[in-house]
Amino acid sequence: MLGVNVLSLSTYYQGLQRERQLYFYLLGNGATRLEALTPFIRQAIEKAFVPCVANMAVMGLVSFPGTMIGQILGGATPDTAVRYQILISCITFCAPMLSLIVTLYLGHRYSFDKHGRLLNVLKTD
Repeated sequence: MLGVNVLSLSTYYQGLQRERQLYFYLLGNGATRLEALTPFIRQAIEKAFVPCVANMAVMGLVSFPGTMIGQILGGATPDTAVRYQILISCITFCAPMLSLIVTLYLGHRYSFDKHGRLLNVLKTD
């Protein structure tokens, strides 16, 4: 989950630094701050969730059958084992997404001054 947050914030800030002119162009043409930041937020979410989706594919092929067999051998009914697997897969996808939303919100909130200018959050010195 931490990797998703780090990758999304890195992509978000690098995109804002690289495309600063686009951000100001959108603001200058009447877009709200959220509308001007939407391309950067979308890019950060897409890039951060590629590894998460890949991990879910591996989980479905490798982890789920082993865990399910372990639960059945431990005395759980197959119905209960399937419900646990569905719950685990939902948590595996939803927890990083909620964490990512909170991280991007806080990053957005503390990265701009009151006039909408990007603060120097990427210290390159």
